[in-house]
Amino acid sequence: MKIKTEHLETLAEAIRKVKEAHPDVTLQSYIDNKIGKDHKLRWRWDVFWAAQKYLPEGFKRGGRGNCSVLSDYMDNSHIDTALRHILRDDLNAVA
Repeated sequence: MKIKTEHLETLAEAIRKVKEAHPDVTLQSYIDNKIGKDHKLRWRWDVFWAAQKYLPEGFKRGGRGNCSVLSDYMDNSHIDTALRHILRDDLNAVA
């Protein structure tokens, strides 16, 4: 994975807070309600965008072009790999 360890931990903590705040917004609910063509991809990225609320300001605004620090050294495919890693238990829990 390309993400820096400290960034992975920060992102994982923000995602944990999203899941605590919204326990009903699960991958299974996306599948059951047919949200998105690729339910897993859509759910990962919706969780990622919801996690922005819980990230430190320096993380959100520290990168190139006043974007996330992740944009300095990662593209969307790298971020998606990190999301799959963080959310692996949820992703493996559904068929």
